[in-house]
Amino acid sequence: MKTQVSGSPFLLVLAGYSGSGKTTLAAHLSDKFKTEGGEAIGAMGAVVIESDPVRKALCGLPPEARLGAEGYTHEMTQKVIAEMNRQARAALTAGQNVIMAAVLDTRESRRDKEKLAAECGADFCGIWLDVPEAVLLDRVEKRAAANTDASDAGVEIVKQQLAAARAVNDWPKINAARDIDAVLADILSQMENRNSNA
Repeated sequence: MKTQVSGSPFLLVLAGYSGSGKTTLAAHLSDKFKTEGGEAIGAMGAVVIESDPVRKALCGLPPEARLGAEGYTHEMTQKVIAEMNRQARAALTAGQNVIMAAVLDTRESRRDKEKLAAECGADFCGIWLDVPEAVLLDRVEKRAAANTDASDAGVEIVKQQLAAARAVNDWPKINAARDIDAVLADILSQMENRNSNA
């Protein structure tokens, strides 16, 4: 597997609504880069930065703690974005690869990540994880029942996200409702395509 050609660190951003699989895919990709990265990536793998654990940390809570509405104000969300960018910038400027996972459902929020990569001299690949509403709702219901994830997003949050949905046509879309190996293969293919065109 070859995902870097420039020698620069990469910033891979996985975006999508709650339940789209960002956390699961980020973890699998990080593991894959550690074990199969080859000379381009090496054992370093990639630093994973996710919005939910960052939000909990800013509130002084462990990832598994539950947050109320106070953790999801506009002001808090801006703090989360700033902290994610700070962590990513520190890692990228140190030469580390980064995988970021967040909803990023506005064009502005996605452009912010593209700008971050450019400022750090990093290769960039942004992916929108496309999942049908029924699958999103099923996933968040199961996740809430298991209570093993940092996300507080439930069915109502997903419905709110979908009600405010805007068309995503600036990043490649990947059908993330399929088998995880197929989704991972498509993400890696997008990374290779971006690098070969860079």
